[in-house]
Amino acid sequence: MKKVFVAIILSACVGLTACNSFERTAFQSLSASQALLNTAQSDYEPVPVGTGKLPHSKCVYTIINDGKVAQVAAVNTLQAYDVALNAKQDTTALAATVTAELATVAVDIAQVKALYTTPNCGS
Repeated sequence: MKKVFVAIILSACVGLTACNSFERTAFQSLSASQALLNTAQSDYEPVPVGTGKLPHSKCVYTIINDGKVAQVAAVNTLQAYDVALNAKQDTTALAATVTAELATVAVDIAQVKALYTTPNCGS
């Protein structure tokens, strides 16, 4: 479902000209974070399913999973924002929520990136 939504937003933002600046920034942030989360998930999975680059530990799993949960929350809110925008409703509160959720995603993504330099979660 989430991939379908991202595809819908992408088609609506062909060339990123049909989107406003807020939507463009949110979409770009979510696209970049999704790519990193997919890579981290693959790097966490052992060979032959994944690459096995990240160690199998509760800490690594939790960091990746927290990023995925934050990503889904941001996508859901962005989807609600898009529905409200298309219905010509006030989107002020939803935009603030999307912004807050993107900030959470950014923190989680920084932690995921840190796994590549400190794969044992700082221990």
